[in-house]
Amino acid sequence: MIGLNHLARGLPLVELNGKYGFINTKGDIAIPIVYSNAFSFSEGLARASLGSTWGFIDTTGKVVISMIYLGASDFKNGFALVYLSSTPVGYIDEKGTQYWEN
Repeated sequence: MIGLNHLARGLPLVELNGKYGFINTKGDIAIPIVYSNAFSFSEGLARASLGSTWGFIDTTGKVVISMIYLGASDFKNGFALVYLSSTPVGYIDEKGTQYWEN
């Protein structure tokens, strides 16, 4: 089954048989449907997971922030909250630079 979500923020997110990817406006696959989970693009990046770890991909499908986090939020004002355990531990910028809370 195909599910289609979030047309408003870049490439539409699709789900097929429990995997996620993105299509272009013509309906062609733009980013392979291989991710365990994914969310729509925010500030040019989409959070995606392979297995239990999360990272961020760009609109070409390139992993631009390694999938090392146990959780992450969407980017807002240039930063995303990230988790390395069950509690948020800091932020990353769009280049992956980490800013940890003390």
